[in-house]
Amino acid sequence: DETHYYDGQDYVLRPTFSLSVSALSVPVSTTVTISNIPTGTLVIHPGGSLVVDDGFVDWSALEPGDYEFKFQNFPHMEEAVSVTVTAV
Repeated sequence: DETHYYDGQDYVLRPTFSLSVSALSVPVSTTVTISNIPTGTLVIHPGGSLVVDDGFVDWSALEPGDYEFKFQNFPHMEEAVSVTVTAV
């Protein structure tokens, strides 16, 4: 079950992230900030991945399109955020 994990005594509900996203749709070259990311979270983003140790990610794109960010940090449930970048 992907919604629960065993904590050594019981099966408990996996927590969700409490991410804050500055915008879900932006023009090209505009920075999007995703914050409230727990330390040690793996962020899979367009172009690669990184482990967050400062609580946030700043990102922008030069090409219009839909971009997905995935967040993984057990025991949190995996979460995805989609950002749309539009032409100016």
